[in-house]
Amino acid sequence: MGRSVEQKRKSRNLRKKRKRAERYKSKREEDVQTRVEKIVRVIRKDFDQQKRIASKYYNKWKQCMLDINNNFKKSESSKVLPGLQVQQQKSLPNIEPDELENPSPCIGSGSFGHCSTWYYPRFDINIVEKIMPDSNETTVYKEALYQQMFAHRCVPHVFGINNTRKRYSLFMEFVGKDLQSLTIHKLLYDKESMDIMGSMTVLDWFRVCYDIANALQYIHKKGFLHCDIKTNNVLVSDHKNGYLIDFGKVKQIAYASGKKYAKVYNYIAPEVLNSHPPSPASDVYSFGIIIKAIGETIGDNTLLELGQQSSSAIPAQRPSMIRLLSALNPYTYTGNTLDKGQKKN
Repeated sequence: MGRSVEQKRKSRNLRKKRKRAERYKSKREEDVQTRVEKIVRVIRKDFDQQKRIASKYYNKWKQCMLDINNNFKKSESSKVLPGLQVQQQKSLPNIEPDELENPSPCIGSGSFGHCSTWYYPRFDINIVEKIMPDSNETTVYKEALYQQMFAHRCVPHVFGINNTRKRYSLFMEFVGKDLQSLTIHKLLYDKESMDIMGSMTVLDWFRVCYDIANALQYIHKKGFLHCDIKTNNVLVSDHKNGYLIDFGKVKQIAYASGKKYAKVYNYIAPEVLNSHPPSPASDVYSFGIIIKAIGETIGDNTLLELGQQSSSAIPAQRPSMIRLLSALNPYTYTGNTLDKGQKKN
């Protein structure tokens, strides 16, 4: 049975409504898509613009930081070297090999090179030649000038350098006995030095530590840091006096900067190992490690406690050089020692 005219009309109207709805939906989706694309284009354009600006200023900032770093290094260099100008005006004499006689075998070695003794007829004394094969002329000259600047009774006197050959070296006062230099390291840990170690009294050790503290305070008062205080860099003379040596890592306090360490060294302060700049407190830490080692070995409670305080992991808890000098004064020593069973505690 065929549909009536009314039914056909309704069907036609429904189809039209459906098509209109589909067109509206399609148009709406297109409008939404268009708006989204427009927003994306705006955001992308803004992002690209911000990226260009950021890149531009990042490059400027990077160049600025490089310039600052370079200027700082130049400033540090210019600050250190002018401090040596007074010494440079005095000049360091060049000592030729033919001025010396009777060379001895190596009396000490390290990362720097090695040392040997010579007889110096000009002054009728034995002197030490510190040979640094891997160092250039500037490095050797600078170390010698620093050592000359720190003229102190507990710092070996510098006689001159040799810069006429590639194996550059510096010549200094001999400290030791029978053409052998004695470091605290040898005395504490070398069996061949047991006889000399046995002749050292507690008072002698206080005198040695006091001498090093005196030299270190003198260096600090001049505005510098030693930065390499360890048992191998402290000599003990035949008169039981301490001498501070090796000034190859000296820094000015005001311009000291930190650096990264590939290894952990027990004599270097923790904050310095963590890339903080060295300071007088970090020198005290290194000195404290020496005092502690001596106190443990000879069984002296005063030295042990002082070494523990000086090698505190917290810089603010370390004693000042003035306090160290007071505590290490050999004339105020009270004779407080540890029992044998307490030495390792």
